Amino acid sequence: MKRIDTPTRAVDLFGAGKPGFKDGSTLTGDPATTLNAGMFNHFQEEIARAIEACGITLDPGQYDQLAQALGLNDRNASATGHIMLAGGILFNWGSGVMSAGSCTVTFDKAFPTACWHAFPAENTASTWATNNVTVYGPSAKSQTGATFKSFTWNGTGFVASSAAAFSYFAIGK
Repeated sequence: MKRIDTPTRAVDLFGAGKPGFKDGSTLTGDPATTLNAGMFNHFQEEIARAIEACGITLDPGQYDQLAQALGLNDRNASATGHIMLAGGILFNWGSGVMSAGSCTVTFDKAFPTACWHAFPAENTASTWATNNVTVYGPSAKSQTGATFKSFTWNGTGFVASSAAAFSYFAIGK
């Protein structure tokens, strides 16, 4: 990125060596910041290269390509949701309830290529004690969902969890 470097810039506006733009004043004769081709070329290339680095072909008729590259267009910020980041990295999240030690969930958005990993976690450990700790883990995962297993220590051994609520987080591409 390049900071403005024209003679009419606002010197040190954002700190030492960090110039910015100014409106100028006709009363004092202070000119507004003028732009040059170098500044516009930097703006253009910084944005265009970020878009292209995400595999998006520049299209002059499309006005949301930077938002797409940043993952701002492809998201669902609800309790079961997802966000697609630049480069196609996808995060899914949600929750489930165990039945006989197992629960299969469907992701909010399918992974285009693969789910790399899915991480389950206890929703609340407030009922845990030294004799009833619950452990969770993924037993299978696909592009569209995952199956999680859960077992609780009952003081003498592990038993399949029932009605244990959990949350999950999955990452892939």
